Amino acid sequence: MNTRLDGDEQRLRRWLRGFYWLSLLPLVTAVAVMVWLYREPLASAMQWLAGMVGA
Repeated sequence: MNTRLDGDEQRLRRWLRGFYWLSLLPLVTAVAVMVWLYREPLASAMQWLAGMVGA
């Protein structure tokens, strides 16, 4: 019984660790976009966005 609980605990910890890193993804993406917008002029960023949308 102890071995099974240890295995379940390890699986749960691994899942929580993966969930934690996935939850950081939107934050990292937002920071990257803000840095990119800060370094690029707004006009060229809007042109790039319009090209992506196909406008």
